[in-house]
Parts: sequence; C-alpha cells; structure tokens
Amino acid sequence: MGEAIHGIGVSSGVATGPVYRVTAPPRLPQVVAVPPDQVGAEVERGAMALAAVVADLNRRAAAADQPAVVEILRAQAMMADDPVLLDSVTDLIRTGVDAAHAIDQAFATHREAFAAAGGSTGG
Repeated sequence: MGEAIHGIGVSSGVATGPVYRVTAPPRLPQVVAVPPDQVGAEVERGAMALAAVVADLNRRAAAADQPAVVEILRAQAMMADDPVLLDSVTDLIRTGVDAAHAIDQAFATHREAFAAAGGSTGG
C-alpha cells in the first residue's frame, strides 16, 4: 500500500494521481534577531533568497521533460515571485525577524489564507 500524504489540495474534493516529491523541506537556521541598523541588509538578503528560488525553479522547469513537472515548477516559481509575498517578508524583517524565518512565516500565512479560502482561489 502507498504512503498517505496530507496537505492542502488545489481543488475541492478528492483527487488521485501521481505524486511528485522532490525532497524533504529544509531545516531553518537558528533564529537571529535583526538589529534596527541591519534591517535594510536583511530585507535585501530575503529578496535575494526569493529571487534565487525563482531562478532555480525556472531553470528546473526549463530542464524538465514532463509537462506536469514543468507546470508544477512554473506555478511554484510564480508563487515565490509574488510581490505580496515579498511585502510580507519585508514587513516581518522590519519587526526584527531574520530573512529565513520571515520567508517561512510569510509562506505559512499565505498557506493559511489559501486554506481559509477553501483551498482554491475563492473564485
């Protein structure tokens, strides 16, 4: 019997199909408080990290040979490139949260909003 995987679906109801699991989520580094005089540099660090993820996902999409994989990677790149996400990361960093944890918290907030909308765009 296959492994049961739980999470937020992108459609209502039940769906079956192949699962693409690339790797386990990365571990976050130890929390580091960002001093006020370092906020600008930390915001830049967060923006650069998101840009690097977008570039990597787009590179992987371009190299993928399965249409479903291409679509998944491009969708993930679009989510990581969302200006609202970057705004959330920036706002969190301005409260003293380091870039890695700000990115993690911003994605968690966006996942919660997605789940609250019923796992769809609400449309």
